[in-house]
Amino acid sequence: MRTHSSMASIRRRLERRSVLRWRMTRGLWGIASLLLLWTCSAWTQGVSNTGGLTLPAPTGPFAVGRTIFHWTDPTRPESLSRRPNDKREVVVWLWYPVAPEPQAKTAPYVDRLDLLGPAFSKADVQLLQSVQAHSVTNAAPAASPSMFPVVLFSPGAESIPALYTSFCEELASRGYVVAALDHPYDDAVVLLSDGRVVEAAKMPSEGREVLSYERKRVTVRVRDVAFVLDQFTRIGKGEIQTPFEGRLDLAHVGIFGHS
Repeated sequence: MRTHSSMASIRRRLERRSVLRWRMTRGLWGIASLLLLWTCSAWTQGVSNTGGLTLPAPTGPFAVGRTIFHWTDPTRPESLSRRPNDKREVVVWLWYPVAPEPQAKTAPYVDRLDLLGPAFSKADVQLLQSVQAHSVTNAAPAASPSMFPVVLFSPGAESIPALYTSFCEELASRGYVVAALDHPYDDAVVLLSDGRVVEAAKMPSEGREVLSYERKRVTVRVRDVAFVLDQFTRIGKGEIQTPFEGRLDLAHVGIFGHS
């Protein structure tokens, strides 16, 4: 009952705040700029002699694993798809605590860049290929503690979850499961489960139309988050087969984002 109450409270707060979120953009840009300056500074310190970039190492007691889920919400049509029968798909990048494995191969900074690459410039692809993160693909979750609190993250428009890897790895190293949502048609580029690559939809150019469009997209994002919370509940019950059955503490859920 406690879990249900906690998640219901999160949903109510998300719905109330979604109408106001567009008003906060100017202030959030200031915060985002500071975060990006910190990240760029950290990256600069991690530039290797070969021109590659090594992200700041997580400072918590855990090593970090990463996996990616593709989930489709059968109750929601995909309003921006050209295919009339498409349902809303959400891609979730999951960082989580694991036991240290010094010789383990780390995950690529951007998964399946071979497919996503055409959406970026040649220079961007070279940069993304050069970044060295610290998480390990599909590593087994740490045996202890028995449950992990969950943090959800929603990236900025026309961004991708990979750009926030340092934040997510740091939280995971401190014992959190961090779920970064890839929002199709809002994020810069998203690889769907059927292999299609979708880029950010073109926004309207007029002021009132932009405001109306952004409000609708915020509502979509809110529903994406609610859907992912429901999926985590199903994982906890064993209805979705993952290594996280019984390991997600959904009585302790947080959410943050960048806009």
